[in-house]
Amino acid sequence: MASKQRIGLRALTMQQPFAAALAAGVGLYSRRGRATKFGHQAKHKAGERAIGPDGEGEWLAIHCGQNNEHLNNGPLMKRIREFWPECPSNEELKAAQRCILGVALFVDGTVAGRTASAACPVLREYPCSKPIAWRASEARALKLPVQYPKGQVQVWHVFDTGFVGPHGQRDAGKLLALTTTTGKANASGGGGGGSGGGRGEQAGALGSPSGTSKLRGVKPEPSQLQKRKQRESTMSSAKVKEEQKTRRQTKHKKKKQKMKKETKRTKTAIVAVKKEKTTARSSAGTRKSTRRVTTRRKVVR
Repeated sequence: MASKQRIGLRALTMQQPFAAALAAGVGLYSRRGRATKFGHQAKHKAGERAIGPDGEGEWLAIHCGQNNEHLNNGPLMKRIREFWPECPSNEELKAAQRCILGVALFVDGTVAGRTASAACPVLREYPCSKPIAWRASEARALKLPVQYPKGQVQVWHVFDTGFVGPHGQRDAGKLLALTTTTGKANASGGGGGGSGGGRGEQAGALGSPSGTSKLRGVKPEPSQLQKRKQRESTMSSAKVKEEQKTRRQTKHKKKKQKMKKETKRTKTAIVAVKKEKTTARSSAGTRKSTRRVTTRRKVVR
């Protein structure tokens, strides 16, 4: 069994839609819990990191996690799509989870969180308690995301064994090629100014100006509603009505069970409070009777 080796590039795990926005060059900031240094200022072993031009900054791979918290936040996604119309659909964003989307050249790891939120339109839409932000000067997206299921916290090294599929070595090579001087020409888009406010031409692989996304190459999983509609399209109307009735009954039954559990929990809590009060009264009565007996003994003496 071959041992895993570092490919010479570190990565940063982010969640959607922020990972896609960074790869597209729309939001070039990432809120973090602590400050760091990039480039020649940081201590590192030779060949383990992809340092930027003239020793300034460091290229980090943009890894997308599998948390759907932000995607399920309807008001947040609506605001993001207002200033980023090329933002892919939720299905496309989910299809790119557990993948590496591209690389970004991080140059500053000490930006104050409020400063980053004021400068970056993506972070401006989402309140975050993390005090520090890391700023990238440009981003380069892959033409198609490459599967890399396992990410880590903070910054971590990319290993050759982490890529999924028969073309793992090729995917690693494509990723490293983006960090070279010719990588910009081979990238599918991205980049942009330090403010991260670009649209249109900065959309890159994750949201082209025409509104079509390169993520369409990765077939998204159909939702439960889509699966149900596909199944119902092959059924008779009577069968559909019967299934809908069964679904309603099951939902009502679950709701009643939930209410019963909550009622039982409430009753248990009330009984516990009453028992506690009774115990407290009993203890108080015992203390009073003890004081009376002690007083009588003193009087007799």
